[in-house]
Amino acid sequence: MGYMGLRNWGAGDMAASTVHCIQDDMAKRLKSALKDKGNEFNPSGPVNVGLINESFIAPIAMQFRDADGLLEVLRTAHDKLANETIEAQGFSAEDWGGASNRRMHITAYKRLLKSLEKSIRVIKK
Repeated sequence: MGYMGLRNWGAGDMAASTVHCIQDDMAKRLKSALKDKGNEFNPSGPVNVGLINESFIAPIAMQFRDADGLLEVLRTAHDKLANETIEAQGFSAEDWGGASNRRMHITAYKRLLKSLEKSIRVIKK
């Protein structure tokens, strides 16, 4: 391809290669993060990936259109988070430390799922 101008990162081989390396590294790191089970002080890996997606990936998802590794990680995070959301909905208010805390968590899980769905739709085009 070579140098095609300064329109964006895809207009030059070195910038494009660097971005693809960053995408691959990001996918590898997020895939590893998915394994975290979480605990009473920290959310699970799928929740963390959802939060990272919401803040860093979703706003620029169009830039990741050919990032197959990242797409796979986001799909896995979505599936795991969907299961975690179903499980969370089965817990009582007491399990969550109160009804408002339960509501807040379930609402956040649903928000993260929608954000992951949006990124998945954009990246797979």
